[in-house]
Amino acid sequence: MKTKTTLFTAVGLLIAFSFTAGQTAHAQCRDPWINQAYRELGKTPAGQGEAGQCNIKFYNNGTWGSYPELKRYVQEFQSCGITVGHAMLPNGHSVMAIKAPSFGTAVNVLDAAGNIFAEGAAKAAAAGASKLIGNDSVGLVGNDGASIMVDQNAPGFIFSGNFGTLSGRRIKTSGRGGIRVR
Repeated sequence: MKTKTTLFTAVGLLIAFSFTAGQTAHAQCRDPWINQAYRELGKTPAGQGEAGQCNIKFYNNGTWGSYPELKRYVQEFQSCGITVGHAMLPNGHSVMAIKAPSFGTAVNVLDAAGNIFAEGAAKAAAAGASKLIGNDSVGLVGNDGASIMVDQNAPGFIFSGNFGTLSGRRIKTSGRGGIRVR
């Protein structure tokens, strides 16, 4: 029995490592200021390119006029209550799940530029993320180190540049930016 437990633990660690391998100190956000802001805050962004916490839309919907302004948005995002999980797909896209107490979990597939390619679990699974979604999934490792399990019926989300006019299930990310789950 101990051998089986050890084997399952080893397999689980291998799976977790495969989803966080892109989050090493060598991984870089496309925007170097995001890397710098996280580094100055004593953290490493969970992501690379435009995936995960590297997606510029989390920070005032991708708009800022100076590095100090961006750093303030990174700090705001850190305290907004959203957990972000991501995994790179073989085709260069990434699957990104967000989890927040106010709405649960939502998932999208993003292209290499960070734009939404497939919204919601069903479309994300069809776009190549099927092993990460549903009851038999391995889940995604979030920026807080915990797994984000994505239900096969999970909705998608959109980024919005005007948080004040969003309706439905929403959460503020930073500045005037927000996420709406639909």
